[in-house]
Amino acid sequence: MASIFLSYARTDARKAVRVANALEAAGHSVWWDKQLNPGERFSAEIDRALKSADAIVALWSKASIESAWVQDEAGVGRDSGRLVPALLDQVAPPLGFRQYHAVDLSRGRLSGRALESLVQAVEDRLSGKYAEKQASSAVATPPRLKVLVGAAATAVLIVIVAGWWLSRPASSSSAPSIVIESAEANSPMAEMVARGIADELDRFGAGPLAGLDIKPPGQRARYVAKASVLESPSRLTIQLSLAARGTGGLWSARLEGASNQAADLNRQAAAMLGAALQCDFDVESRRSGPTPDVRALYIDGCARLADPRASPNEAIKALRQVTQKAPRFAPGWAKLSYAEFSGIDYVAPSDASNVAWSAGRHSEAARQLDPTLPEIFYIRAFDRNWGQGSAAEALGILDEGLHENPDNALLNSGRAEILLRAGRVNESVESAKRATDLNPLSPAMLQNYILALVYSGQSKAAERALKTAESNWTRSAAIAQLRFMFDLRYGDAGAALVMLRDNAVPDITPDETMELYLQARSKPTAGNVDAALRSYRDSYQKNRADSLGYTQALAQFGKVDEAYRLLAAAPLDSWFSNTDILFRPYMKALRSDPRFMEFSNRLGLLAMWKKTGIWPDFCKDPKLPYDCRQIAMKYAAEPS
Repeated sequence: MASIFLSYARTDARKAVRVANALEAAGHSVWWDKQLNPGERFSAEIDRALKSADAIVALWSKASIESAWVQDEAGVGRDSGRLVPALLDQVAPPLGFRQYHAVDLSRGRLSGRALESLVQAVEDRLSGKYAEKQASSAVATPPRLKVLVGAAATAVLIVIVAGWWLSRPASSSSAPSIVIESAEANSPMAEMVARGIADELDRFGAGPLAGLDIKPPGQRARYVAKASVLESPSRLTIQLSLAARGTGGLWSARLEGASNQAADLNRQAAAMLGAALQCDFDVESRRSGPTPDVRALYIDGCARLADPRASPNEAIKALRQVTQKAPRFAPGWAKLSYAEFSGIDYVAPSDASNVAWSAGRHSEAARQLDPTLPEIFYIRAFDRNWGQGSAAEALGILDEGLHENPDNALLNSGRAEILLRAGRVNESVESAKRATDLNPLSPAMLQNYILALVYSGQSKAAERALKTAESNWTRSAAIAQLRFMFDLRYGDAGAALVMLRDNAVPDITPDETMELYLQARSKPTAGNVDAALRSYRDSYQKNRADSLGYTQALAQFGKVDEAYRLLAAAPLDSWFSNTDILFRPYMKALRSDPRFMEFSNRLGLLAMWKKTGIWPDFCKDPKLPYDCRQIAMKYAAEPS
């Protein structure tokens, strides 16, 4: 009869099945995300289904009223006059949807007359009767209130309600609360540090911390964080601890810095405390959490993953103990797999495949327990042999994960990275900004956002954001590395050369080729450019599997023909997982040549663009000397 789009939270999947079965039994065709094919671009498929649906049924529950995806899908139905809401739980729908009568399917009413009422509401919506019923119910006086007319009756009602309000039992807010205070009596410095941490946590509160209630010292709260300070003439040490009411100590950390870096240490302490709290929220969200000792181990390992200064080894050690002691605790397996996956760069190349295998095995263990955890989707998206079409597959996986976890910073950041690989740099900026907004205390998320700005050509905005980051995170290795990466290609090449020679960049080993490149960028004389390119050629001769650096230098110095001769002969393996390089501003000379489409075809990018109908941003440039779609037709019948 009609096409019905079913919007629901994944935790309500079992109830959604019963609703879908009832609608299908009535002769309707029901679309819900279980029908997606593997590898499809998740959000694009949902968008098509929403547009083609005759009615959109939104299932409101405790979970779905917090879901940005369900709210967006229901909003499409509301704004187009196709919405039919229903209640799975006794909840108030989000603001903007409360004026619509919802069919009550709560309290076990998922059979019989209640489902018949939903089917009838759908048919009324399709016939136009639903709007008439909504209008009549909006002006009708509820029967129980008809006797309360006139000013006197209204006054009586107010007194009754006020009396109930004042006499009701105090109820605790569902929002987590915390007190941050000095661990030392009569220590002005510790009190100042505690206040500074509270201010930073409040100022940057977002994502899982957005609802955190920071209470003054001395009040009752779910969590208590204590700060103690050890001063010397030149050093400042902050000892930070976190405890939960009824549980005791959960986590502790120690930070050290110069005595004049108190503000920076406060910000770092707030970031670490925020990470520990988010990790404990993982525990709080489970119906049956681990024992207190395992809970503390989990928070320790999980919080270490948020520290850009630390290797993942200590996190792996703690999280392995979690999985051994609590093998049914899904977040323990998920965080362990992510820690191992993040640690691949820290092991010898000969051990990388074993670490990747272990991460995949532990991710599967997490999936068996809870398939909705964000780390599972992240590892599925990035742990693959990158080849043709990998970017499209990875993007589909991340979109699927974001449907489950729309407010997850890790998945938004990963999506930004994959969008760069697909040439959709402007969308990448949006996803990277979303990740930063969700976790503003993470230098790593901020680094990804600034790089996305750079790669989209917004170098001035990136420079402003970078200067702010340097002010906020003066001791962050991630931000120091970001400054070098910015100056290496876009900013002050001379400053980057000084950083390189002073070994001031974490994880960057100076070499002659990089020095010559920076000299050529700083003073682009013919001699300097030739010297730099000659060094790149020599390096490529020694390792023909890696043509990335050589190609970038050729593009930056305008040697387009030589670059395409190189790409015609170079192996593609290293390019499959680094296609984001192709869409950076200094590669514009290569993109302006029609041969770029042939190389994109070899990488599988062209097939992805044609299949999805979403073309990279550079194709929309009015100054591009060719039409991407016309050139693409040339390769329609050719094997890629």
